[in-house]
Amino acid sequence: MNGMLIEEIERLDRNFLTPSEAAKAMGISISTFYRNYKKMKFPTTRVGSRLQILKAL
Repeated sequence: MNGMLIEEIERLDRNFLTPSEAAKAMGISISTFYRNYKKMKFPTTRVGSRLQILKAL
C-alpha cells in the first residue's frame, strides 16, 4: 500500500482528510485506522455520521 505524499495532501481543497485518505497517508489499512484513531488522538470532527480528520489546527 503506497502512502499519500505531503504534496498530495496539501493540494486537497479542504481542511480535512477522510479516514481513507488519512489511512493511505500513514500507509495503514482503513480497518487499522478505525481501530486505532482514538488512541492516536487526531483532531477529528463528525459531520452527521462522517468522520473528518483535521489537516491543521
